[in-house]
Amino acid sequence: MTRELLAIYITFPNKDIAKKICDELISSKLIACSNILDIESAYWWKSEVQHEDEVLALIKTSSHLKKEIISQIELTHPYEVPCIVHWPVQANESYRNWVFESVKD
Repeated sequence: MTRELLAIYITFPNKDIAKKICDELISSKLIACSNILDIESAYWWKSEVQHEDEVLALIKTSSHLKKEIISQIELTHPYEVPCIVHWPVQANESYRNWVFESVKD
């Protein structure tokens, strides 16, 4: 199986929800870790520009788990249309190996 390091960017309405979902993903060995940050968002929704305080979670995992992670987030996320953006990333070898060892095969 070819593995690639994957970063996934997800927005949440608050830290409690972000931590709960990220902790579930870590406990299930779907992701190796998460970084949770406060952000300010502006976006188009229901015919007007919205401005909200949100929380961003940047999670790191292996590419072979992408579909399962996205499905899990969509099942538990409170937004009607959750932001789940992902892309392959490069990292130092020891960090990449740690991510791959931290998630399930």
